[in-house]
Amino acid sequence: MVLIGYEIKMDIRKLLEIEEDSKILDFKFEVLDIPMWLPIRFQVYQDIINHYAKLDNPHIRVNLFKMPFKKKLDYFIKTLKKHPFRDRKVDILIFGAGINNVLEGGKYYNRLYDHLFKILDGLLLIESSSKFSYPTPRHLNEIYYEDIIGIFSSLYSKFCNTSLKDRQNIQNFISYISNRLQFLGYKDVIDTTNYLYILEKMSKKIKLRSKLYNKLLKTLKPKAIIVEDAHYFERIDLITIAKRSDIRVVEYQHGLINENHLAYNFSEGIVNKVKDYSPDEMLFWGEYWAERAKIPGIKVIVGFPYIEIKSKYYKQKNKSKSLKRILLCSSGTIPEKYIEFGEKILKTLGKEKYEYVFRPHPSERPSVYDRYSALLNIGYQLDNYNLYESLSNADFVISLEPTTVLYEAVKFCDTVINLILTSSSSLYFSNEILPFLTANTVEECLEYITKENLSVNRDFIDSIFYPKYEEAWQYWRSSI
Repeated sequence: MVLIGYEIKMDIRKLLEIEEDSKILDFKFEVLDIPMWLPIRFQVYQDIINHYAKLDNPHIRVNLFKMPFKKKLDYFIKTLKKHPFRDRKVDILIFGAGINNVLEGGKYYNRLYDHLFKILDGLLLIESSSKFSYPTPRHLNEIYYEDIIGIFSSLYSKFCNTSLKDRQNIQNFISYISNRLQFLGYKDVIDTTNYLYILEKMSKKIKLRSKLYNKLLKTLKPKAIIVEDAHYFERIDLITIAKRSDIRVVEYQHGLINENHLAYNFSEGIVNKVKDYSPDEMLFWGEYWAERAKIPGIKVIVGFPYIEIKSKYYKQKNKSKSLKRILLCSSGTIPEKYIEFGEKILKTLGKEKYEYVFRPHPSERPSVYDRYSALLNIGYQLDNYNLYESLSNADFVISLEPTTVLYEAVKFCDTVINLILTSSSSLYFSNEILPFLTANTVEECLEYITKENLSVNRDFIDSIFYPKYEEAWQYWRSSI
């Protein structure tokens, strides 16, 4: 690793050396024989990257007990009322996330999954809340909530102890991983005692949670389950139970994937040894993403219905010609850099020809006024509208981070720029073929903005978002 100013040059894939020794999978929980490495795997990698690249966590935590009483009551009522333990049978059970909902016509629409109900049959969607809140009202009414499983599992964990066997295995594993990190030069980078706490907490929680997942699967009898973020292994007990019950486990792409995204890339040492705990299949938006993932499961191209529908709709819309709109999109890891960059381009370009809009990452919204008041105070408009409408109304889309928005923006906007001014972009986008423009300095970015007739590369857009999604999804459905 080489420090250049505040930027770090680092080969992220070298971190996979940590798991090259398959012994890392030998330390297991008593429940389901789940390897302890997998639930903390991505966090270990991200902690090391965050340390060197000096990145913040975009996921702002919300304390349930500090929420207003009315919001807490609403959360608990909806959780109980819409629990998923229903006496019915489904073919495909989806475990999704509430954060994927967007507001359309006064109702919320899950951009990943809702459209699947129009082209496939036998589906049921179970969502987790977004920071203890459920986006309502919904376009899709028949939807249930997963949080009740987490609530009861967390409560149960507070009244039980970690088993002696798990406690010893956890201590042995922490000793092993500490030695491994020290050998590879990362020992002083992260505090492994944090992982001990996480694993002890999980050891207690999955005792009940695994039983609840097992009960749910036996009640609904799905032939397949689609699990969001499955390769992060946060629901590894659900995945393991389903696979042992001959239920197909699938993950559907929800965001950016490349060779440096280590949730979707495994070392040679373990890639074929984690099949019992990872999805049987991964469904991708296009070949572009599939080629950049090294996973144990089968890769299937199905497209992204929502972006295809919206790109056709917004092509009919006309942008305002009075001012050129600059849309600055955050992913939440470097807020101070957005303020620094945002202030500089506004001061340089002025307000006579341009208007400035800032879009925070969805997880930043609870603290957006604390984080970005400096931008809002100098004239930036805050954008929390439908992403694709915002992209279609922009003349320039800019991000300082690796983000899915840059790829999505290519479908809607002619000038899309990733300013590789910070560690995060240079780390994740090294040696990548990209459809958008890249700039290495603020000055180069400003040249792109002021240059006439500049456009993104759409030559391989169909490999990023496969357009024939309907027939692809139906073909996949026929295999269930």
